[in-house]
Parts: sequence; structure tokens; C-alpha cells
Amino acid sequence: MELDYAVDFDLLAKKEGGSKMSVGRYDHFVNDIDLKELLNSTESKNTRKNTNWSVTTFHDWRSARMLTTGDQIPDILSSSAEELILGCQDLLLKRKAYPPKTLYMLCTGLLRHLRENGLHLKFLDEKNSQFYEFRKSLGARMAELTVQGVGTSTKQAEPISEEAENVLWEKGLLGNSTGESMLNTVFFYNCKLFGLRAVDEHKTLSVDQFELGQDQKGKCINFTGRENKTYKGKMIYKFKHNTNC
Repeated sequence: MELDYAVDFDLLAKKEGGSKMSVGRYDHFVNDIDLKELLNSTESKNTRKNTNWSVTTFHDWRSARMLTTGDQIPDILSSSAEELILGCQDLLLKRKAYPPKTLYMLCTGLLRHLRENGLHLKFLDEKNSQFYEFRKSLGARMAELTVQGVGTSTKQAEPISEEAENVLWEKGLLGNSTGESMLNTVFFYNCKLFGLRAVDEHKTLSVDQFELGQDQKGKCINFTGRENKTYKGKMIYKFKHNTNC
């Protein structure tokens, strides 16, 4: 014989001294917008800048090409693989040459934009024979520009020598004689020992990131890094430097 039970869970919960489950932390469920915002929040600003620049450059080429030749070229997301390659090859051979690294970054920026919109052409993938000729022409153009000296000199900060550092100490710019010299010293050694560069990296420092300790070699400082230009919360890293503190 079958029995048909109709259970009143609210009444049952009251009898057992409980209550209905509260929605609480589950009152909001993740959607596509939430996921997109999460991914964007962890993306490097320079990466986004490169992607936007690559797409803008392609659009500028497209407009100029259509104005000059009368050809109808679709938007980048509607372009075929051949049309995209045509645009890239035109940019490779433009009169005012881009440096080799810039040409490569242009291609990676376009690929990133396509991938973000669900298109996977992979014209830089060496295993993809469809774009062999394009990769060959890209490599040849980059080699040619390198021989011409285009983009071979890069801007970089000159390292401070030990002699220059001693001069800073001798002139009182580093030390603990004044508040300004102490501030200079903290700034200088945060850069030298822990690799801090951007203003924001110094501005957001907190005391709990530094820990005085001691190991087999003597006293040391443990520094725990946080999010910066190249660090996006994927790992925890520590630097040690022996000091006379």
C-alpha cells in the first residue's frame, strides 16, 4: 500500500526549535558581468592599454585603406583570417617603421582582443600552418628592422653604483639625522632591496609587510609583497636581506 505524505517543513522546523534557512550570504549569485569584472580587476593596466592600442591601430589602418582604395573591409571582429593578416602585413611594411617589439606586441594585442570576444585564430601559433607565411614575413621584417637599428636602444634606469650610494650617505641625503634623510633611506632601500618601483607601490606600503627576524647568517628583514604591476595575488613571495639592523 502506498502512503502519500505531505510534509510541512516550516512546521517541522518550528517543532524542532529551528527555522527556515536564511538566504544570507547567498542573496546574490554570480553572473557573467561579475566574472568579467573579476577578470578585469586582475588584468595589468599595461596589458589593457596594449590591447586597446592594437585595436585602435587596426581600425585606423582599416579606415585609411578603405578611404584610399575604396575596399570594403569589415570590423575586426567580423574580419576573416585573410583580412586580418592583410591588415597586419600592411602595418609590417608601413613607411614609418614600428620597432620589432612593437610589431609583435601589436599582433599579441589583436589576438587578445579576438580571444576576449570568443575568436581563436592563433596566427602566432607555430603549429598552425594556415598562417605560416605571415609568421615568416613577421620574422623577416623584425630581423630587417633590427639590422637597421630600429628599436635596438631601450630606455632603462642606470643602476646606482656603490660609490654613488656612499656619496649619498656622506652628503647626509641618506641616514637618520633628519626626518627627510630617514624618509629618503626607507625609499631608497625599499627600491634597492625589495624591488619596489611605482609610486603606488610605496604609497600603499604598511608596517605589517615588514618583519624583523634572524637566521643562521644574522639579522634580516622579511618583506611580504602585495599586488603591484607584475604581482596579482597569485602567490606570496618573500625577500630576505642581511642587514645590521
